[in-house]
Amino acid sequence: MAPFKVIIVGGSVAGLTLANILEQYGIEYILFEKHATIAPQLGASIAILPHGSRILDQLGIYESVEPMTMPLNILQAVGPKGVPLGRIDLFGDSLEEILGYRMRFLDRQNLLQALFDNIQDKSKIHTSCQVFKIDDLNEGVKITLRDGSTFQGDILVGADGVHSRIRQEIWRIADSETLGHKQARMNQPIVCNYKAFFGICKRPQEIRETFGFKTFNQGRSYLCVTGPDDKMYYFGFFKTPDTNTLEEIPRYTADDANKLVAEYADDVIYNGVTLGHLQARSTNLAMVPVEEYVLEKCFYKRAILIGDAFHKINPLSGHGGNAAIESATLLANLLKTALLQGSPPDNNTIQHLFSKFQRHRRPRTKRLMEGTRQLQRLEVLDNPVLKFVHLNFTSKLSVEGLTPTHAEASCPGPSLQFLPLKARRGLVAFEKEVKVRSKRRPAATTRIWAVTMLLTALLRPMMSIYFPGPDSTGESSGALQAYIGMTTIAINGLWVVESHRWELLISPRSSAIPYVLASIAFGWELVLPIYFALHIYQSASRTFYYPFPRTIDSRVAKALPIGLLMAYTIPVLQAVTSLSQTEGQGTLVSTQRAFAFAHLSLPILLRVGKSVFKKYSVEPSVGVLLFGNQDLKYLSRFFTMGFLLTSTVHLVFVSQGLPSLLSDISDSKIVPSTEGVQVGCLTLTVVVWSLFVVWDLRRVKIIKGSLPMMMLGAAAGSVFLGPAAVLAALWGWREHAWAQSRIADKLEYQASQGS
Repeated sequence: MAPFKVIIVGGSVAGLTLANILEQYGIEYILFEKHATIAPQLGASIAILPHGSRILDQLGIYESVEPMTMPLNILQAVGPKGVPLGRIDLFGDSLEEILGYRMRFLDRQNLLQALFDNIQDKSKIHTSCQVFKIDDLNEGVKITLRDGSTFQGDILVGADGVHSRIRQEIWRIADSETLGHKQARMNQPIVCNYKAFFGICKRPQEIRETFGFKTFNQGRSYLCVTGPDDKMYYFGFFKTPDTNTLEEIPRYTADDANKLVAEYADDVIYNGVTLGHLQARSTNLAMVPVEEYVLEKCFYKRAILIGDAFHKINPLSGHGGNAAIESATLLANLLKTALLQGSPPDNNTIQHLFSKFQRHRRPRTKRLMEGTRQLQRLEVLDNPVLKFVHLNFTSKLSVEGLTPTHAEASCPGPSLQFLPLKARRGLVAFEKEVKVRSKRRPAATTRIWAVTMLLTALLRPMMSIYFPGPDSTGESSGALQAYIGMTTIAINGLWVVESHRWELLISPRSSAIPYVLASIAFGWELVLPIYFALHIYQSASRTFYYPFPRTIDSRVAKALPIGLLMAYTIPVLQAVTSLSQTEGQGTLVSTQRAFAFAHLSLPILLRVGKSVFKKYSVEPSVGVLLFGNQDLKYLSRFFTMGFLLTSTVHLVFVSQGLPSLLSDISDSKIVPSTEGVQVGCLTLTVVVWSLFVVWDLRRVKIIKGSLPMMMLGAAAGSVFLGPAAVLAALWGWREHAWAQSRIADKLEYQASQGS
């Protein structure tokens, strides 16, 4: 029986990567490239990102490629007229620390040559071979080249780029055989909103090595990075007046590129260097339309598309070539897995394999495409709002603000399942290596939980309307006010901790103070559900639990236990006294004011504590600051203190304050007091919140176990230990479970690779 054979059309990044993998996997293949040489100089550069580097490393190519590259270590943002904005000096260091590799740039030609050189049997690579048509896709595949020669195989892989001939042929055959693949519908995602030039020039003396910068102007932006051998790669992105679809997308010539650059030659790119200055030093310059798409369907029968034939991403982010490497990797993994079953894959097996490929690749590449599209809109200052936001905020992000977005882009990437991983690793493991499963919460589910939470906020106003009750008096008044005050310690503690999450630094939850002020004015039982509803919406994203940072600044975490004692010692002593003694109205007001002052003091004390610890301790690296676990022991102390304090108060309240409360309720003919309603509403809110947290952690595999039993435990704890104690215990436990789920597990990773 003839061995299973793959026909690859296209000898660029996707095709040559696939050829390398198939050779090392022992799978028969043949590759056809239309150009006369396998690595023509087209004047283009390429970025290798950490997830692409990891795969090249597994193939044994990275060591030969690395000397031909220049790392991007420093990143500068530049506004209109060359005004400097944000600058990140540790970009390269932080990226390598968290992901194991730096972002590197090189000539595209050199990467293609390295991929070709790594292939042992070069007789399988055929140049000057242009595919004319596909003859058969039924029990096998058959293609005809322009010279009339024919070739047969088991599957056909179209890796022939944005103007894919294989894609055209798939659509032609599908149109003739079924109504489900109408070409007009398949063309629809292919759009073009920008045109771009790219060039290579001699690096100006004003620009140092390992340096890159982005320059923003109305309707256009520039990207420049230094390359090896004293080169500089430069790009210009220009918004087109109209959106063009596939048939309308124009082609550009070298004259078009020169005219466009000449038109904007006076644009200051960086530090007095103009676009015209770069053009005068150019060795290569070309211009292309910027197509953007991820096809709805990437296969038909035994033919499949990978790389730019399937998905095209704006080159601004550098994801295009790396996405091609990923597609080749996943397809080869699936093929090898199928072939290990013994018998040759039949049509059903091939369809299942291709469907799985599409199911995994389409969402990822679509996220990358849409993210880059939004970034491009920001950088061309597409409208007044985006202009204001970008020039004043996003272009000035620190390395701590920018690094997590690169982790988000890299961590979902696949590796070569049947080749060993290299020792080079970062602090942030790839998704397949960790217990937590990154997945977006369905929008409908998020709405249900958020609405349920908001309904608890309506409970107090509704009860006030239908069951207007008296304020508590005497001992019960003091006891209830003290109990509410103690409960709010745990609430404010949670708010303060969450305000220091790196992901929330630019969000409605970046400070606890507005929520404290609103709670003092309108009631904790009203504001707390609103806060929790915001959390539910913000935690719905795919990246919330991983790989975005869990950690809070360890210097803030150190200050938490001390800040808790400093802020709350006096109001706690007053509250404990109120639990067992009859207090006058003046004392109750004094206790309430003490708690209000303490709530507002805690965030301020933490800021002061952070400054002190920052001054007298060693500055942690960016990776440790964002992704380390140094904060855990301090968070544990903080939440343990909160748990012990609030559970003790709850038990004292039950033993001493509850009899007075029951007496007051009896005197009021079973109508609950205002304070009693507050306690009841807060308790219900915490119970619902606990149910959501347990459910959500289980959804992403952070915890296991019986969901009903865990929910029952949370509800029972609110009754026997008090809602505040449950809140403190839940959040402390969540931190540890969350941190553990993010640690790479090699055994679990190996098992998941085989699934």
